[in-house]
Amino acid sequence: MIIKSTELPSGGLCGGLSSYEIKPLTFIELFHQKTNPEVSDIRAYVRDLRILIKGDDNIKSAPLVDADYLIFLMKMVTINEAMRFKHRMTCPHCHEEIRLNIDSVDVKPVQLTKVVTEIELGGMMKPVKMPTIEEFLMFFEKLPPYSDDWGLDLVKIYSLFYNYQVLPPVGLVKNMVDEAIHEEITHLMITENYMLNSFESVTKECPNCKGGITIDPIASVANLFRLVLRSNELNPNKIRIKQIR
Repeated sequence: MIIKSTELPSGGLCGGLSSYEIKPLTFIELFHQKTNPEVSDIRAYVRDLRILIKGDDNIKSAPLVDADYLIFLMKMVTINEAMRFKHRMTCPHCHEEIRLNIDSVDVKPVQLTKVVTEIELGGMMKPVKMPTIEEFLMFFEKLPPYSDDWGLDLVKIYSLFYNYQVLPPVGLVKNMVDEAIHEEITHLMITENYMLNSFESVTKECPNCKGGITIDPIASVANLFRLVLRSNELNPNKIRIKQIR
């Protein structure tokens, strides 16, 4: 699958190349994920980024804001050629178990319209920079072992304030963000929304009670191995099975 940078959340306005190739995960990649699950969301995220880059080395030049959408598309193209699957869940309204069709066209990227360049933290103006995916991976390599408990969303925010040329201690950046108070908190949340928001939630209707349901696209493709099996039925013309008793 080839996707143009203009179709991504950044719209091609924050660097990177004009297009990228997204390849489906192979059996061995899926099998490794199934048998060796990552210990944290951060490590699972980094694993997905490295798989993307393995498929197209140019993806490392894409801005971080595009990463979530690229990961979602990689998982959708892995599920089947139609990039469609049935999402099983319990309706929050009627409490019945339902199945909803999820299609790649249901998930629209949020187009980046503003970027933050500076924010006051601790009484000083601090520069904010959109890292590339490669720079984010550099940042990840500097994290201490106990960073698995920090949470993926926080690590992404930290990466916006990291000086990739000077390479300061990660702890300084973490403390600066963690200790924000009052209006600094508001400004941090605005920064996250402007710089890291990739796509909107999917809204569907319950087939039983017609109630509106909001679905997180990333959460819906979390168990990728199971989705692939559910979404690709046995084709008797492509496998021969012999009865032995």
